[in-house]
Amino acid sequence: MSETLSRTDFVFDLAGVLVDWDPLHVYLEICGGDRREAQRFLSTVMGDE
Repeated sequence: MSETLSRTDFVFDLAGVLVDWDPLHVYLEICGGDRREAQRFLSTVMGDE
């Protein structure tokens, strides 16, 4: 007899320890690396939330 084991794991990274998610990283690429333009976009369009 052969047994197949299946396992599914989930990791919740609520504090941003495993994955550094910052929208600024994405918009820096979109704005060609211009940090001021990316920050202006985030504060104007996205707000401070």
